Amino acid sequence: MDRRNHIFIVTLIVSGARALVLCLALLAGISSASASSAPKADSQKESGELQPGDEGYVPPHSSNMPMMLIPAIVDGRMSHHIFVSYRLVMHNELQVDTVNQKIAWLHDAFLREVYKINPIDPENSDHVDKALLEKRFKEIANELLHGEIVDTVYFIETRSENESLQVEYAPPRRGEKSEPAKSGH
Repeated sequence: MDRRNHIFIVTLIVSGARALVLCLALLAGISSASASSAPKADSQKESGELQPGDEGYVPPHSSNMPMMLIPAIVDGRMSHHIFVSYRLVMHNELQVDTVNQKIAWLHDAFLREVYKINPIDPENSDHVDKALLEKRFKEIANELLHGEIVDTVYFIETRSENESLQVEYAPPRRGEKSEPAKSGH
């Protein structure tokens, strides 16, 4: 047998063996995936996956929006600001790209609406009316995106600038005074 024919036959055998190993690995992966997907609800709780309502939960099919600074208008005067971070949650994964392409327009429309309706909670000026904002943002988004794309608005955090910040100063180093640093200007 000629050397070239011998190399060709060995190459075919090795390629066939690799293909067989690949097929077996895929079949093993498919069977283990289908077996592990059956008790999904219990395994999610045991694995520590976050559920809706848990701190840090990220809804599937969602897009983070730029943080919004809402002016708190109290008795006709601007009193302070409220920082709002939120996500838009879509009905399916295919719609996330559509929303991501329009984030700037959506953010601009939401800001215009905030300035128009003053969503500050009348009972506590350090809070916004999340139900009102969710309803209006969803309506505006679906109008701008030409369809029922946004399912809900998920508020991550709302914080008033009136809320005191917890600042902990580092202990002074040996031989230093514990006075605040002075500006060099």
